[in-house]
Amino acid sequence: MSICITQAGEALIASLQAQGLPLVIDTMIFANVPGLDPAQAADRAQAVPAAHVVHNADIPAEYRAFVNPNQVVYSVLLGSDVGDFTFNWQGLYCSAHQTLIAVAELPAIEKRANDEGTNTPGNNLTRNFLLQFTGAQVLTGLTVEAEVWQLDFTVRLKGIDERERLSNRDIYGRDAFLGDGWLLVHAAGAYHFEPGTGYVEGIRAALAGQLPAVPAPLPCDVYLDVCLAPQGSDVVTLGTPRFVAQGAGLPDYAEGAPFHTPHYCAQIAHVAADGTVTDLRPKTVPVVEQPIDAHNTDPEAHPNLLATTAAPGLARIATRADVLAGVGNNTIVTPEDLAAALTAAPTVEEGYFDGGSVIPAITDGAALAVVEDGANKLTRNVLSFPGAVKDTHGFFNFRAPSNWDGEMVRAKVLCKGTAGCSAGDDIRFYLACAAVAPGENLDVALGVAVTMDGDVVDADKLIESSTSAVLNPSGTPAAGDLLRFRLSRDHDYGAQPMAEPAELVGIVLQFGIIGNIAAWA
Repeated sequence: MSICITQAGEALIASLQAQGLPLVIDTMIFANVPGLDPAQAADRAQAVPAAHVVHNADIPAEYRAFVNPNQVVYSVLLGSDVGDFTFNWQGLYCSAHQTLIAVAELPAIEKRANDEGTNTPGNNLTRNFLLQFTGAQVLTGLTVEAEVWQLDFTVRLKGIDERERLSNRDIYGRDAFLGDGWLLVHAAGAYHFEPGTGYVEGIRAALAGQLPAVPAPLPCDVYLDVCLAPQGSDVVTLGTPRFVAQGAGLPDYAEGAPFHTPHYCAQIAHVAADGTVTDLRPKTVPVVEQPIDAHNTDPEAHPNLLATTAAPGLARIATRADVLAGVGNNTIVTPEDLAAALTAAPTVEEGYFDGGSVIPAITDGAALAVVEDGANKLTRNVLSFPGAVKDTHGFFNFRAPSNWDGEMVRAKVLCKGTAGCSAGDDIRFYLACAAVAPGENLDVALGVAVTMDGDVVDADKLIESSTSAVLNPSGTPAAGDLLRFRLSRDHDYGAQPMAEPAELVGIVLQFGIIGNIAAWA
């Protein structure tokens, strides 16, 4: 079948879009064109083949619907009172502009009407025509959603199945088996396959219980033949063991017109002449299952997370400590490996910034000051954030470590109250960040701020704030980025806001890291 939007239809669509006028497609035309070859591309310059038209059908308003903003569908029902004729050409027509919009050329279809004289029943046909172009729904003004019967979901469903298969293929490689799934066992003179799961070319084949087997003739090779087989309106996974002569092989193949179902075959065992079984399944190590919070990047939260492979192409998940241990992507990782990795190297690093290294903002800035502690005359630089008036700000920059994981940054503030503050006064700071890579603009919007809270004991006591949530820098954070921080005081936070200035003594940052920093070449 060949489908196209005609040149006249394309021109009308462009003209109406430019004028802001609607396109009303109200007629579906059927014709029987001699010598038409639906395997060839339809002629976009064609007009309605008036001499060969066999039927015109009005398209009811309720049968004009949208699928999405760029797809609309038109339908007609040809009941058993319509006919007799044969058609191989179908067109969408706009009567208001006398324009053929789109054409479908197809193998000849017979439409018959009931013949009461001979008691011959007619047939009922539903003809749907999907039209696709940018802004189709707006131009046609259709507000009714398409019904299921107006759409052929076959291609879409096949696409979903294929995307799922390819996704599994990316994870598990050509073939991989979990635990004892599909293991061929020879015991007490009999053979059987163990229950479990295997993946062959991305298709998941699960065996619910033991499956008896009779391998013959010996010696032989054992393959698992896996396919997605049509079953009614669905497809189901079939996994079938095949026994073939030693060395004969069993390549992938396709079976059965019209579906031509692909079969994928993987060798899983060899049975010697004496009946000895050699297991040849590519295996995965059982995963230590544990709930994962995608927002919790603390490696201590998931110390046992582990998934590995002995098969090339099988993805793996590991803790940062596992990476620090130098475990390769195609290496089986044992619990002992993981335990050793967890104690082998740190997974976080800390950095400290003195209050005097944080510069006041030009707009609504805090104030730099040099303060001398009274009794022992100890001097320190601080950034003083006033209270009771408005939020004030300071800035500092830091180049992310070369082994930063690009995710975890948390912070604490060290500060103190000043003369006049009271025990229990509330202090809140908030911190926002932007990640800037070399070659990117320094003038960027910041990410969402996180907060750090503290309570005054008295004016002379050092306050360590609560730990912030994980920062989400704007941009595309990566190791080696310049991180631009803005530290601000929320001047009226809490049930008992501190009205006096808050002195920033320093700020501590904690970073998640992966491995060690490589020396510069």
